[in-house]
Amino acid sequence: MVLLPRLCFPFLATASLLVSFSSFASAHAEEAQAATLSNTKTPQTSTSSRRHGKICKTKVGLRPHKRKVLQCVGYVHLAAPHYQVHGDAHTWWKRADEKNYARGQIPEPGAVLSFKATKKMFYGHVALVRSQEDDRTIRIDHAHWGANQIDHNTRVIDVSPNNDWTAVRVALRGNPSQFGKVYPTNGFIYPWSKEKENEQEEDRLGKPFAGRPVVQVNFRLPSQVK
Repeated sequence: MVLLPRLCFPFLATASLLVSFSSFASAHAEEAQAATLSNTKTPQTSTSSRRHGKICKTKVGLRPHKRKVLQCVGYVHLAAPHYQVHGDAHTWWKRADEKNYARGQIPEPGAVLSFKATKKMFYGHVALVRSQEDDRTIRIDHAHWGANQIDHNTRVIDVSPNNDWTAVRVALRGNPSQFGKVYPTNGFIYPWSKEKENEQEEDRLGKPFAGRPVVQVNFRLPSQVK
């Protein structure tokens, strides 16, 4: 048996005290942390709400942003309230048929141009036809086309092979002489019932493009009124 010198005992005692103090401090820190966590309020979680066809994320208890966003559907309802069709834009083509609205592939001032849903425009789009220039060109009024604003008298050209307005390009906002990419469309929803389609067809065929009335849509967002 090896006997340690007496001088080693003070060092051993000191080391033992340090270990004991370290364990006590660690345990005390864990208790304090647990107490702090128990007294801390649970952070508020985020929720999602659907508004005007757009999913807006806000925090519970916080005031949501007050930025006004007028979607294309809301604009059509305000500018042409006789259209009693509701829901996201991509559902209008089917719902208009269910509501007995006449539909077709020929432009008409006052009709609604129905855009199909795409991967980048999954809610679809609707726009009011303002006038027709020729077989392949119309002008529309619509809202929320890539920006939170209303656009009037925008040119749209038909690029479908059969001239049935199932594929269109919309003039660029900053450069009206240039057009954007091709968008698939369903056709036009007319502001009359299916029963009146025959008489409207005769009237439409009897008028040249230049003689057709222009639908004036003067609605503006409150922030746009000067």
